[in-house]
Amino acid sequence: MKTILKAIITLFSVIYPFGIVFFREFSFYLLIIMAILWGLRGILEFGFESENESKNLSEFGKFSFVLCGFFALCAVFSAYGIKYLYPVLINAFLGAVFYFSLASTPMITKFAMLKEKNLEPKALIYTRNLTKIWIGFFAINGGVSGLLALCENKVYWGVYCGAISYVLVGALFFGEIIFRKFYIKNA
Repeated sequence: MKTILKAIITLFSVIYPFGIVFFREFSFYLLIIMAILWGLRGILEFGFESENESKNLSEFGKFSFVLCGFFALCAVFSAYGIKYLYPVLINAFLGAVFYFSLASTPMITKFAMLKEKNLEPKALIYTRNLTKIWIGFFAINGGVSGLLALCENKVYWGVYCGAISYVLVGALFFGEIIFRKFYIKNA
């Protein structure tokens, strides 16, 4: 159930900018659907949480409820344009999670340890620096999304948030993999 809900939220998050900009007459329904989906996600996060799971999971559950409330407010006050802040909130949350992970085990280090439990000191430094790069990316991506939300023509916001930002995420993700395979192993 949780995996299916994640896939549905991902699908609706991807189509959200296009739905808001190009299908304005249905935006109220899209906002209600997003509120319901994020509310369900929050319920599932708290429902499956155990004492052994990390603090990030409970924080994500809380953030899910914040997004549920955000979309409910957007549906009520849709004329005020707060619905364009969704990508800003997502980037701010991800940036904060990655930033606060630097105090203990950086987020990218956690991902790397899923594959290999004992990382070399050189790899720990690399994953810490890569976490910092992702923090910078989230800050820039959220900033661009926010600035485009202020533009009068929302088509730019829709295209950036619905397509270009995903291409940039993919470029950073796959670019790092290529960099790591060809340059780091030869160093």
